[in-house]
Amino acid sequence: MIDRMIPQRPLPSMHHRRRQYALLLILTVVVGCTFLSGSIDNEPDPAEIQRLVQEDRAETPNQPELSPSDSAQSFDPLEGYPDWNLGQTAADALGRIGAPATAELIRALQDVDPERRRRAIRVLARIGPDAVDAVPALMEALQDPDPLVPKAAARALGQIGPDAAAAVPALMELLHQEE
Repeated sequence: MIDRMIPQRPLPSMHHRRRQYALLLILTVVVGCTFLSGSIDNEPDPAEIQRLVQEDRAETPNQPELSPSDSAQSFDPLEGYPDWNLGQTAADALGRIGAPATAELIRALQDVDPERRRRAIRVLARIGPDAVDAVPALMEALQDPDPLVPKAAARALGQIGPDAAAAVPALMELLHQEE
């Protein structure tokens, strides 16, 4: 049934396909050369550029004058992270610093704010095996009254890897608990 609905055309011969490819190649070369020669021959006239800039300034008179140094100063290295707040940016920096930041992050696990404890734990997880000094503090965090802190601590211990083997019994105990 479907075969009847689709019109059947004979396949083009090899000679016909080669001819099509040759014509396509010639067309591509001609168009490319025309494009290239047009862009070389039609360079913008500096006087025309100046005239357009002056027209633009006349249309928007309250715009400040910009110098080339202004554009360099407006470069924002965090442009790719516009949604990050300062805390997220600091957490990223601490994670990249790695092991030297571990002692301060361990102290942050004693903070009264559970969100701050979770942030510190997430940074320790990012540091991974280099945060081995935090294993005892993370094992304590497994007993935190805030339910999200032990989850984060368990993940961080997993990210530390084999150096966190001392946490296996505590993690096994949590494995068998119902939520």
